[in-house]
Amino acid sequence: MSDAPQQPTLPGDLAPVDERPQLPLLTRRVLTQSIALVTTALAVAAAIALPTGYVVRMPGPTFDTLGTGGTPVIEVTGAETFPSTGQLRFTTVSALGNRDRTVPVARLVRAWLDPDEGVYPVEAIFPEGTTSEQTAQQGQAEMVTSQESATVAALRALGRTVVETLTAVSTDPEMKAYGVVLPGDVLLALDGTPIVSFEHLGTMLDKIEPGTTVTLRVERAGTPQDLEVVTSAGPPAQAGGVDRSFLGVSVDRSFETDPVVTMHIDDVGGPSAGTMFALGIMDLLTPEDETGGQIIAGTGTMAIDGTVGPIGGITYKMRGARDDGARWFLAPAENCAEAVGHVPDGMRAVKVATLDEAYDAVVAIGAGRGDTLPTCS
Repeated sequence: MSDAPQQPTLPGDLAPVDERPQLPLLTRRVLTQSIALVTTALAVAAAIALPTGYVVRMPGPTFDTLGTGGTPVIEVTGAETFPSTGQLRFTTVSALGNRDRTVPVARLVRAWLDPDEGVYPVEAIFPEGTTSEQTAQQGQAEMVTSQESATVAALRALGRTVVETLTAVSTDPEMKAYGVVLPGDVLLALDGTPIVSFEHLGTMLDKIEPGTTVTLRVERAGTPQDLEVVTSAGPPAQAGGVDRSFLGVSVDRSFETDPVVTMHIDDVGGPSAGTMFALGIMDLLTPEDETGGQIIAGTGTMAIDGTVGPIGGITYKMRGARDDGARWFLAPAENCAEAVGHVPDGMRAVKVATLDEAYDAVVAIGAGRGDTLPTCS
């Protein structure tokens, strides 16, 4: 007889039964519905994550042009600078997405629900025929130009030394100066009067009848020489509608300044910081505490002649300024209509058209007279 243990025998010699609860059989209908549900869920998830033809714009960071912590935004060499108790902040707009990588649906929904953000077709921000890299390069070039224009405008406003050089790049074949003024010629004087700036040259030509022969002194290959040039008729002047004399020469403008101003700002493109750069330079080079401890933000391009030009995204820039504590915002006059109804609570948007107006506005705000300034309303 075997010593192995015997299995107990159930009554009636029945086989053992598994008493765990049994799951219902998966019918073909249930299986089909489950697969369809999972497929739909995956499709919805994929659609939400897929890129679209849109990008998102929102308030960007602001930068204090008077900031002294770390590397200053504005560095002046060759002149004494003075501290300020306040801030002059230039503003930016941030963009999420580009032509290479647009924003997925889920992020667009969030932007649609956020009053501080906006959704735009990618073509509205990144023009057709340009890559994201090309757009970024253009923005950097515009930033460099805006810094130069702001420096020249600010130093001229303060009566500091700015030497401008006009170098011929090309001459319009339809103009009588064609073949007389050559690329590379440096324009020195007109009829014996030294040419101080591009604007100065234009003013002198406005006083000359088209078709007049003038003496243009140039420097060619390092040697001064006088050229006899017949002026041509250009578009009518705005004032009086009389014909204007033109040389028809495209020039490159270069500048030497005393003091020397250097800007330190990375990863920001576009020309819209020009006005605040110019104000920052003027504040640093004057002993007065123009800001009076106030946080003043703003935007606007700056032309060499001191004109404040319009920009894009002013509503986002005002919100960004609000987030960084600014109660005052300098807005280009040409952007005022767009700003109306979008000025954040507790902020005043001051309308400015020139550098002189912008500087006077800063002084008024710092002196507690900001409520007297014209606003975007």
